[in-house]
Amino acid sequence: MHTHVMIVEDNPALNRSLQRLLRKEGFSVSAAADTEEARSLYDREHPQIVILDVMLPDKQGYTIIPHLREHQQCYVLMLTALDDSYSKQLCYTLGADDYMTKPFDMHELVYKLRAINRRMVAHRTTYTIGDLVLDMESNEISCNGRTCVLQPSQARFLKTLYCSYIEQRYLTQADAALCQHTEFEAEDSARIHTLAARLRKNLSDLRSTSVMIESVYGKGYRLILFPEESAT
Repeated sequence: MHTHVMIVEDNPALNRSLQRLLRKEGFSVSAAADTEEARSLYDREHPQIVILDVMLPDKQGYTIIPHLREHQQCYVLMLTALDDSYSKQLCYTLGADDYMTKPFDMHELVYKLRAINRRMVAHRTTYTIGDLVLDMESNEISCNGRTCVLQPSQARFLKTLYCSYIEQRYLTQADAALCQHTEFEAEDSARIHTLAARLRKNLSDLRSTSVMIESVYGKGYRLILFPEESAT
């Protein structure tokens, strides 16, 4: 599941450019041009990150920050031409998490969003991964009504695989070794292979149809997610 970013920007050209860029970078994107549209869209789609302009046609963008904070936990990034200390202080006081001023570097925005995404994923305790639900507190994994308890190292391995998937990269053997709280050495390859094999067996026992762990020859592992059969 891709991280959902909502863009609230009244400049049509910039709004479209941001949508194209973020979709290209693997984010799920929705967009609004004023605060009223943003409220409705937010309540309907529940994005994890909101990129919010201050100067909007109907109201100041920061006026909807309390609404964003009221219903769910999301990350609010202000993106505005206002560079004065009062505007920044007001946005942060109302609950904004970060503040970027226009003109801005598109690449810097992407780097910032990726860093935000890493922190958000790392601090979660429950993960929906394809047709699986992983609970890191209990080490339980469930799929369509079937549940099993993973070894802690397997749960960490699956979580780390998912974090790597979000970042569009594979999991190195060194990263996999850390799931067992050890440093990777050449002779550890067989042990990590066993860890992956046991997790694959658990996924098979749960009859997962949308999650696969692929070996990257000589390098590590990659999580593959397929569309669920019940998806419309």
